[in-house]
Amino acid sequence: MRILAYYHREGEDLQFLYIDGDCDRSKFPAEVKKILTDGKGHDCCETVLTEFGPKSENLFKQKGFLFAPKVIWKESEGTL
Repeated sequence: MRILAYYHREGEDLQFLYIDGDCDRSKFPAEVKKILTDGKGHDCCETVLTEFGPKSENLFKQKGFLFAPKVIWKESEGTL
């Protein structure tokens, strides 16, 4: 499983979409496809899903995507 994170705005809120990069993208709903087309994905560690708990992790594995608010990143960002 390769997890990619996309972000987009819904009004004032920053929303995140996580996808399984190994899934067949043609099976995703139209709203997910639009975000994938318009945005750029960033590699994300698999442990990010556990931040949402087992129910969301299972949902992600079934559907191949998960909409979620921003989480605390485990990776270091912007370090030299």
